[in-house]
Amino acid sequence: MVTKTTPQDLMSLLLISFFLHGCATMTQGSMQQISVSSAPSGATVMVNGFQRLKTPAVLELPRKESHRLEISLEGYHPETIDIRKVDSGMVAGNLLVGGLIGYAIDHSSGAAFRLVPEVVQVTLRPILTDPPKDQASSNGNDMKAEKIETDRPK
Repeated sequence: MVTKTTPQDLMSLLLISFFLHGCATMTQGSMQQISVSSAPSGATVMVNGFQRLKTPAVLELPRKESHRLEISLEGYHPETIDIRKVDSGMVAGNLLVGGLIGYAIDHSSGAAFRLVPEVVQVTLRPILTDPPKDQASSNGNDMKAEKIETDRPK
């Protein structure tokens, strides 16, 4: 028995294939959470020079671009961390199935990428200050030699 394909069948197949593509967009989304902590905690986190948070924090960042974190705390040297976008393995599924539409959707939404590192842990280094000059000279390191006269005949 031979069945006839109707235009409705073709339209249904087309719609199903369209919605199945872009699987990375559907499964992992275009945003990613990045956990940020510091020792000591309470440091300020600047994301791309704008957003200000205090550590510990969980950031929700778009996958389609790289990001720069600046972590600072008074009395400590600031640290800069680059969050890089890298290709995600989810995109390979689109290419294997022949989903060029899905591939394009995943790249335009950013779901074709993932951000690394996913967890940022920073140990801030304290700023060491030099002791004041008065303190340095009073510790005995700058002793002067004195000439001692004796009563010996010359």
